[in-house]
Amino acid sequence: MIQDSQGKPVLQCEPKEMLSIRRALDGKDEIRINHSSYSLISACKKKAYFALERGLVKQHESEALIFGRAVHAALEVWYTASIEFRRNRSSLCNDSIALMESGQAPIAHGRCVRCAAISAFFRVAEPLRVLESSDKRSLRNGAQILEAYFDVYAEDPFEVLTDSIGPLCERTLEIVLTEDEETRVIFFGTLDAVLRNTKNGHILLCDHKTTSALGQDFLQRIRPNWQYTAYMAAFRATYPEHDTRTFMSNGILVAKTKQSFARQFCEVDEGLISEWRISLLDLAYDWYARVKTKGPFPMNAPDPCCMWGACQYRTICEIPLNLQENVITANYKGTLNE
Repeated sequence: MIQDSQGKPVLQCEPKEMLSIRRALDGKDEIRINHSSYSLISACKKKAYFALERGLVKQHESEALIFGRAVHAALEVWYTASIEFRRNRSSLCNDSIALMESGQAPIAHGRCVRCAAISAFFRVAEPLRVLESSDKRSLRNGAQILEAYFDVYAEDPFEVLTDSIGPLCERTLEIVLTEDEETRVIFFGTLDAVLRNTKNGHILLCDHKTTSALGQDFLQRIRPNWQYTAYMAAFRATYPEHDTRTFMSNGILVAKTKQSFARQFCEVDEGLISEWRISLLDLAYDWYARVKTKGPFPMNAPDPCCMWGACQYRTICEIPLNLQENVITANYKGTLNE
């Protein structure tokens, strides 16, 4: 783990691929866009400019991002194991929390899926070891959340679908939405998991969501939901042999004092996919025109500035224009497309 002088974890992972505009080998301008880019542009074009054109990222990786990625790693281990192994807790199973607090990790001995999954969580979440055990994103709390999750869903009928490449976990798919003589628009996205219900054979797409608020507002975001619709469109185009329209949002509460989980299922039909396609293409071509003319990239305030824990670029926009580059130099790194 790399830390700065204050003990904060320094960003080490590769930046996530975002929207790009590049000249393809056939001479066309190729616009590659994912859902995160769509959300950024929809929320605030100045925020999108900082992220997509300047490529600005914080010097320090957020604790929420590390924790969420670690939970995803644990669930990937859990669901790629067979149901038989998930149900049977091995007599060799270690006390994962006690081992973690002694500076060790549970042994992934191959007989207990729980230990293997929590080992994966600890490996990814190692930078969070500096947090107090009472913190909701501490290693201890993460292990407790996962143990509770495994208890609640011990009888889950779901296993990860496998193709010729391997398990369909964290798989990036893409789909060409449209092209003409000059441009091509491609949507791409990474699926958390494609699951098969072993009881009835049904296939469904799954998105794991770690959240600090697992209430009604969270559950109402399932339909319409352009992220889920986009993933379904890409999956159906890539795997036409699997006639699925079902998406599962797998909500996992991140809190200090309780463990709570909620699942919502929705059907993504062709009507929703058509609406999403129109919306995405409209936004993609608008952004393409702005990039070619170098703007404008107006700010949308105040909601994007303060929602979801506040915008990561708020400290830039709060101060006068003539001082903003100083803040960028001090607190961010990366100028990808400038």
